[in-house]
Amino acid sequence: MKKSKIFMNLVVVIFCAILVYFGTFILTGEHNKLMSGICLGVGAGLFGGIALPMFITNIMPMINPKLAKIREIEKNDERNISINNASKAKAFDYLGVIVGLAAVITIILEKDWLVVSIFGVCYISMAAIHIFYLHKFSKEL
Repeated sequence: MKKSKIFMNLVVVIFCAILVYFGTFILTGEHNKLMSGICLGVGAGLFGGIALPMFITNIMPMINPKLAKIREIEKNDERNISINNASKAKAFDYLGVIVGLAAVITIILEKDWLVVSIFGVCYISMAAIHIFYLHKFSKEL
């Protein structure tokens, strides 16, 4: 295991902890409410999205080599890959419905048109990316 990966993991964890600490204890009061929320959200998001997966992929194999070997075999198994692809496809199907419903709800609640437009752009982008890859993969196969 490279020491640079462990060092990078520690740097990210410390940065996340500092952001959460600042958001919770330092930036208090009504005038710092926005910055406090941003620090908490970014700190917790980085920890859950980057630091924890880095820990699992970089440090856990050092602690338990058998588990790392089993994990590597499962990651490359064709059955698991097809299950993962099918679940992603199903999640994409539901995401289209959820984004569409969120756009309709924002219209019903009479929110700003910028918010509704963002949902619309996301929905159209999803459809365009889907059509692009559908065309690309149908040519390849």
